Amino acid sequence: MHRLKVDLTPKIRVLEIPSLKGVMSGIASTGMKSGGERRTLVFRGKGLEFEKYREFVPGDDALRIDWKASLRAHKLLIRVYTEEQNKDVVFFLDASSSMCFGTTSRLKIEYAIELINTMLSGVARSGDNIGLAVFKDKVIKYIEPSSGLSHQSLIVNTLMSPQIYEGNFNLSRSLTELVSMLKRPAIIVIVSDFIGLGDEWEKAVENASSRVEINAMMIADPADLNLPEIGGSVAISDPYSKKERVFEPAVIAGEYSDYNKKRIDTLRKEFNKTMNGFLVLRTDEDFAKKVLVFFMKRARL
Repeated sequence: MHRLKVDLTPKIRVLEIPSLKGVMSGIASTGMKSGGERRTLVFRGKGLEFEKYREFVPGDDALRIDWKASLRAHKLLIRVYTEEQNKDVVFFLDASSSMCFGTTSRLKIEYAIELINTMLSGVARSGDNIGLAVFKDKVIKYIEPSSGLSHQSLIVNTLMSPQIYEGNFNLSRSLTELVSMLKRPAIIVIVSDFIGLGDEWEKAVENASSRVEINAMMIADPADLNLPEIGGSVAISDPYSKKERVFEPAVIAGEYSDYNKKRIDTLRKEFNKTMNGFLVLRTDEDFAKKVLVFFMKRARL
């Protein structure tokens, strides 16, 4: 890739106010011309450390009961946690060849960079640590979570480096590598089109979920979901093998759409099964409102 066309103006204006208890958060507004309505951009994290047990009393959250400890003590005990002062959020960006495709005004990778840049602003204002991992068939770039404007600039400059993009794809291997690099529990935000998943990706997600929270954001070009209405035959090439195939869009359009609906449904079920988040974003639509609503829902879980 020779050049990127990216607007680095955050799509969500971040306001400086304290983090919300129990979540790592930044408060944001949509920044609409009409004034907009203030929203909370939040990442629900696993950044809590176990402190002690105490006896259950009426009014406590029953979900915090530790049944094994209660059986041993012959009384109901709940877990008491202390919140870590800072949490780590790592943006995990798919830089493979399929992300360097687009039929709209932006390539998927350009849309992804704008999305990450906007979220970086929210996380940085909250005082929490931000990191970046770029992957293809393995992790090719890792910036450890830290804070500060210079660190944020380092991440943005890395995202804007055209030479790191294009290549093969292997989510399961890359995710396993990333988790092994983390020095403490973190929140991972996967930004990918999830094309070419192959085998073992579900197992990798399940294994990673024992240590981290994952918020998966699928970046989809309209042509990733439905074939354009084109008459006659067209030739396409596989982004990884470069093999070409000729087909008639009108003949397979229905089958193609059904396949992608099932693919998205499988992804959503897997991430939801492991108590992680999954969001589909289209490059022909603005992401600001969808991202805000997504994290607001995650905060309520």
